[in-house]
Order: sequence, then C-alpha cells, then structure tokens
Amino acid sequence: MTRTSIAALATLFAVGVTSSAYGQVPATAAPADPIAAAIAARKAGDFAGAAGLLEGLVARDPKNARARHELGVLYAVHGQLPEAAGHFRGALELDPDLHASRRNLAEVLRADGRCSDALPQYAELYDAEPAARADALRGRAICEEAGGDVEAARLTLTRLANGHSDSPAGRWAAGHLAALDSEGGTDAITAMQCDGEGRKLFEEQRYGDAAAWFGMAFEQSQSADRAYRQGIALLAARDYGGAASAFERALALEPAHLPALGAWRTAQLKRRQDGSGGASVEFVADPNLDPTPRVAKALSEGDLTLAERVASAGLGGRFKGATLHMLRAEARLRGGRLRLAELDLSAVLRGRKTYAPATAAMAELRLRQGRIRDARTLAGLPAADAPVFAASRDQQLEGQNDLVAFTRYRRIAFNRLLAMHADPGLKPLLPFDGRDALDPESIAPPPAPAPGAKPRRASKSARAKSRQNAKGQRARR
Repeated sequence: MTRTSIAALATLFAVGVTSSAYGQVPATAAPADPIAAAIAARKAGDFAGAAGLLEGLVARDPKNARARHELGVLYAVHGQLPEAAGHFRGALELDPDLHASRRNLAEVLRADGRCSDALPQYAELYDAEPAARADALRGRAICEEAGGDVEAARLTLTRLANGHSDSPAGRWAAGHLAALDSEGGTDAITAMQCDGEGRKLFEEQRYGDAAAWFGMAFEQSQSADRAYRQGIALLAARDYGGAASAFERALALEPAHLPALGAWRTAQLKRRQDGSGGASVEFVADPNLDPTPRVAKALSEGDLTLAERVASAGLGGRFKGATLHMLRAEARLRGGRLRLAELDLSAVLRGRKTYAPATAAMAELRLRQGRIRDARTLAGLPAADAPVFAASRDQQLEGQNDLVAFTRYRRIAFNRLLAMHADPGLKPLLPFDGRDALDPESIAPPPAPAPGAKPRRASKSARAKSRQNAKGQRARR
C-alpha cells in the first residue's frame, strides 16, 4: 500500500468511518478469516499488514463485498479518501444493501470536499436504512452549510433536532442550530466564513494562515470537524505539537473521530522523529490491550506526551489499576504538571497507602512545591529546619542535601522499574538510605597546625607504602 502523507491527502472536513454500522456486515469466510486478522492489524496500527491481507483476499475472491468494505475502512482511516471511496463503491456494486458501505461512502465523499456527490448517498441512506437516518441528516446538514446554503442547512438541522432529540446527532443539531442562529443578523465574520477563508488558504498552500482561520472558526463554534481541519493545516505547516493539540481537542469532543485519531498518531510520530523521544512506541487504539508496557516504554524514551495520552486512554477504558495511575503521575511529574500528578498519586495512595513508589514520588512533588517538611516526612528523613522564607529555589534547598539526594535516587529507582517492564529478570533497587547522602557542608577541613609546631611525620608503614608505589610507577615507565 502506498504510504501517502496525511498532510497531502487528508481533508478539510471530518469523517467518521465505521467497520460494521447499522446491522451486521455479512460474513463470507470461515472463523479463521483473514478479514478478522486484517481488522486486528489495522487497530494495532499495522496498515501495510492489513492491506496485504485484504488485497490478497480480494485477488482470490473478487466478489467478496466485506473485504472491499474493510479495504475502504482501512484507506479512510489512513487518510487516503479517494481510494476509500472507490472500495466502498465496489462493495456496493457487489451488495447494494450493504448500508455500512453506503454511509461510509457518503462520509468520505464529504470529507474529500465532494459534497455534491455525497448528498445523493445521504439521501439514499436515509431512505434505505431507518437506523441511519440521524447520521444521514447530520451529513446532509454539514454538506449544505459547507456549500453556502445556510437556509437549507437550518431546515435540515431543525428536522434532525425535532425528530431525533434523544440521539447524539439530534443534540448536536440543536446546539449547532443555536450557533447558526446566533451568527445571523450580525456584521461579525461567522464561523462558516472563517472555514471558507481557511479552505482557500489551504488550497493556496498557505498552511499557517489557513490554520489561523480554522482556529477562529473553532473558537466561534466548537466542533470536532473544525479542530480536525486546524490540525491538518498545522500538520502541513510542520507545527507537529500544535497539530497534536488540535487533534486532541477533536477527540475530546468526539472520541470516535477516526481520522483525528489517525492524524494525531501521525503528528506524534513526526514529533518523535524530530527528537521528542518514544520513537519505538506505537499508539494502539485497542480497548482490550493492556497499555502498561507501552506507557512504560514511552516514559523510558522520554516521550511524556505519548505516555500520558496512552495511560489516559487505558484509564478511560477497562484498565483502572494503580500501576497506570502511577505511570501517568510520573509522566506529569516529569513534565512539571504538579497538580495533575498529585491527583494521580492521591488516587494510588488511597488504595495502597504503603506503596513505596507513590510515596517517594509524592515526596519529590512536595519538594518541588516548596513544602520541605512534608517532603522530608514522606521521604522518611529526620526533621530538619526549613527556611521560613526563601527568595529562590537554591535558598529553599539549603541544608537539604539528603532530600535532594533522595529525589535523585528515586528517579533512578523508578527508571529501573520502567526497565523491568521490558526485562522481567531485573531486580528493583534497594530502598534509599539517607546516611548514604553526601553532605559537603558537614565535612570539616583538617585543623590548621599550631604556630611553631613541627609537621607530623607519617607512620613507618605509610612511608613504606609510599616507597612501594613510587617503585611501581618507575617500573611502568
């Protein structure tokens, strides 16, 4: 499969593609189906492997509608929308009642900016599949608004809000209708006008300017689509950090926004290629796969953003253990996000009050907050005077050499715990012993000799040892 840059092929619109929406896509193979293996490979981020399985199946069985459908899903998630549309059309030619392919075809046509082609597909989907009517109306309204027919979009949104008020699409329509109404009757530039200006600039390859206009549109009327457009423009402008943030805003508004998820992954890979770390860690959107090893690896390789993102995805799913909270807390602590790190550490310590790594991390957090006495207590160090007022961090740490040594040792010990995820044969380090901390202030210089006193002569054994060392040095020369 050709690996085309998402910045070149991805769209100014958003698309939500499903593998089996509105009823079961008919299966045409045995349980040991290469389609199932291809879907698993796609979810694991192995696009080339998934494409090889599906294209091989289509070559052997050209009338396999499900294989053509899944190829369309694969290309759509990868941002290659014209190819995706071709595969969905092929699936519909083989099975006109495959409503999932009809819906996906309409979505990718809209996402590819071909609303005039998408509208008939939405209309046919509305007539053919009652379960898809809310999504069909939503797509139609977006196309009408994008084409500048605001009054038609208003009518479709009203129909959707009134007829499907209990569905997510209906609630979206009610909010979007209110935003459209608020734009009317004012001389201020509207979100739709900002979108239009952004599209023109994007076509002119003025990606930074396009991103600014898309950002203005998002601020006026927030939607996953608008955040996604801004992210694509930033990605094309090589602002990979800004692009990742825009895609995260899109996913916060619509977690199932598959193009935003794929584009977010691309932005993170670009960031890591530029030296942000975590280059060997893959983001895998599989809710059944334990993310702990990947979070640990991302932390080991210094990609704090990826570590926190994957840990949050796991905690938002079925993985609720203290380990993920601890790893996310470490990523936040190392990134200076102390308040969020404290929330995670508190969650760990509520369930495991004597969990040493969490207690040690909380000690470092208190030190960084300037709460010296609390930090010493958590570190198990004896009480010591802390400055009542310190104008700088250096003044704050005066006399706290053992505490500083503790935090350094804690980081080394935690890195060993991360390495143990990759190599179970490793053993954790021994607990920190405060007596091992070197305090240069406590080492007094040797006393000065008294006036008129003769220099003290070295002992006989010391003189013999000195002569032996000198003889050895001459022999080596």
